[in-house]
Parts: sequence; structure tokens; C-alpha cells
Amino acid sequence: MKSNTELSPINTLFSIILTCCFFLLPATGMAEVVATPQWQITADKIIRYETPASIIAEGNVVLKKTRIIRQRKKNATGTGWSSLLGEKKAGQKPAAGQGQTVTRTLTTIKADWIVYDVDRGSVKARGHILVRIGPDTLTAETGRLDLNTETGTFTNATIVRQAKNLHLEGRVIEKTGDLTYHIKDGWVITCKLKNHEAPPWSFAAADARITDNGYAFLKDTTFRIKGVPVLYSPYMILPIKHSRQTGFLFPSFSMSNRDGFGLNLPLFINLSPSSDITLYPEYMAKRGLMAGAEFRYVRDRSSMGDFMVNYLHDGLSDPSETDYYRDGGYTHTNKDRYWLRGKVDQNIGGWTTRLDLDVVSDRDYLTEFTSGLTGFTVSNQNFAEVFGRSFQNKTTDERKNTLRVLKSWNNMSLQGELLGINDVRAAKTDPTPLWKLPSLNFTGLLPVAGSSVNFD
Repeated sequence: MKSNTELSPINTLFSIILTCCFFLLPATGMAEVVATPQWQITADKIIRYETPASIIAEGNVVLKKTRIIRQRKKNATGTGWSSLLGEKKAGQKPAAGQGQTVTRTLTTIKADWIVYDVDRGSVKARGHILVRIGPDTLTAETGRLDLNTETGTFTNATIVRQAKNLHLEGRVIEKTGDLTYHIKDGWVITCKLKNHEAPPWSFAAADARITDNGYAFLKDTTFRIKGVPVLYSPYMILPIKHSRQTGFLFPSFSMSNRDGFGLNLPLFINLSPSSDITLYPEYMAKRGLMAGAEFRYVRDRSSMGDFMVNYLHDGLSDPSETDYYRDGGYTHTNKDRYWLRGKVDQNIGGWTTRLDLDVVSDRDYLTEFTSGLTGFTVSNQNFAEVFGRSFQNKTTDERKNTLRVLKSWNNMSLQGELLGINDVRAAKTDPTPLWKLPSLNFTGLLPVAGSSVNFD
């Protein structure tokens, strides 16, 4: 039976309360009260049926799961967070939501058309479906969802986990849990893609399962480079981790006339919540195995460090490889090739310390190994984002390595500096660039006879 209830105003808001009770957490020592979860529907047109209890929404449909958080002011005495964090309490504005209710959006579902079965808590959707849950964004043509378990089945669907550069596609994708999926006739792509961009590599699988412990189990898998199948495996396991834990990271593949087929399989080692090591073993068919490692640590926002090193006993750096030297215009003759780089920001006893390392084996290294996980482009970008300063240009032959310390007082500062030069010039006709031994520079302003005139 259809009730004569038709809500036609544009963007009408219809809230559905799924349960009639709410749960209150014990007030002792607690700052929040969690109220009833609810689903809210927004659409151009909403029609409600009484028998069976259901709702049809059409046009720009948005279905949201929200949670109402009621926050109470604490009366407990003791040291507050502002004191522990070194923040000023005087003049501080009240925290948002104290003594108020705050609504948080947990899940968002969008579509052109939705039918909601109120009794069963299920939804049928079609047309430009978009589901956002946690780190994942799912798009599809059609879908069926169980709102109680937040599971469902979607056709011609795509999942993007942007933070981890994960891209999943499938003729049918079943959402089996919070962040778990079953994919039929699909693709797994482990690199960042722009809209409608063809992937440089991908894994096509007849059946794939994405588990909550960070792995993808693939059956009847074909590895493809630019759409061309190059490797088949009846069974394959790929790391797809969404939390910080020891294990293999996304592999990186490459193919070029100079280096041949390349594979980099990083291994992440979680030492502690504030430090880690990543190993980068990279195999290149025409050059051999390049070893790589990175160590990172963070004490706080002003004290952190990052060191990376790569080493290759180069199979192409041989006088007999005349085509290699002629085509690339290279001048180096050494087979042992490496790049050591790192940056440190450290505050020690009121002294601000800055360390910059950039040591390379030869002038050709950075122009050859530009791309890839440990290449110059990615390394330079990552260090610039974290430390706010990048490396010198990859073609610079005199590479600076510096250690600076700074101490400042009222109107005064003391700076020490050590400078070393990594000289990789091919023809060293000019004098060797000078290193700077530890030097001190003191600057300050002193008032003259109590006047407003200062002496520098």
C-alpha cells in the first residue's frame, strides 16, 4: 500500500532512525555520550510506502550514516591537557562541542536512484553509485547493500584507496566486511592513477580476495605491463596494508631498452611507533641487483631524521658496452655506484641542528637513476615535503654536505657550520672546491648607553 506521502521539494531531508533506544556510556571518568546512529536521505524527490515499509529516492540521492556525540564538561581536577602540551589556557576558546552535540559522518552513499527497505535495512541503488567508507571510495553502476552489516554486491565497480595508491576494478565486487572485498573478473593496480589514465602495470585476476590483514589473494593472475600480459601465475599474494606494520609493500615494476625488466619489492620493518627501516632490493635484468635501504625516525615535529642509501655493482658500466656509453653520453668508468643522502632536524639542549648529506659515486648516477621508488625525483620530492629543503639539481657536480648548529638568545645568535664538497666533475681542470672547517659566527645587538641605538 502506498501512502499519499510524496516529498517533492528539491533537496528534502528525510531522517530515518534505525533503532528506538540509545546506549549511554557510564558517566564516571567519561567525557562523551554516544547517541543513536541514524541514516539521513537527501534527494530531489522522496516517496514513502507504508506496506511494505520502504522509501524511494530519486535524483542526487545522498544517504549518510551519522553518529551523534554528546560531550560533557569534565569537573575532574588535576593537570589539564593544555598544561601537558605547553599550551596557554588564558584566553583559550572552549573546545568545540563541550556541553553540545556533534554529528559525525561515518558512511556516505550516493546514487541516482535508491530503494530503501526499512524492515530489512537493505538498499538497492543504481546510476553513478559512490560509497565512501574510511579510506576507501567505491564507485559502481548498480548495487545492493545491507545497511546493518555494511556489506553488499556491486557491478562494474571500482575501489580506490588513495593513501596507499591502491586501485581495484571488477565485473562484480562484493563488500564482505569493513575493508574486505571479493572481486570477480577484476584488476589490481598498485600505483597512483589520474582519471581515465591507463596503468603502467596491473594484475588481472579471475578471482581476488582483499583481507583485513593487508593482503590480496589472487587466482588465475596475469601480470601486465601497459596492457600487455608478460607473466601468468595460478596463485599470487600481494601486500595491501592499511596500517603501520612489518611486511612487504607495493612492488614497483619497470621496463626499458637500457635496463630491461625491473622489479623493486620493498620490505617495511616497523622498529617502533617513531622509527622504521625500509629495504629496497631492485633487480634490473641488464644491470644486476641494486640494494637500497632507508632509516627514518621522529621524536617530535622539530626532531626527526631520514637517511637513504643505494648501491649497485653495475653490469653496464664496462668499456665493452659501447652502445650504452654512446647513447647516454656517459663519462663514468666505475662499476661500483652508490648514492648516500639524508637530512636531520634535531633540537639538542636549546641548540637547533641541521644536517644535509648528498654523496654520489659519479656524475652520471643521478641522471640515470631518476625514476623509481629510490630515484632522484621521488627522493627529492619526499625530502622537500618532510624537511622543507630539497637536494641540489641532479646535474650539479659539486654537491654540498653541511652540518649547522644554531643557538639564539635575546638579540643574539651563535651559529656553527661545517661544509664538505662531494666533487664528481669528469674533468677536474679547476682547483678542487674548498671545504669549510668548523666556523663560528656570532651576531647580536647591544643598546648604547641605555638609548634606543643598538650596536651590531
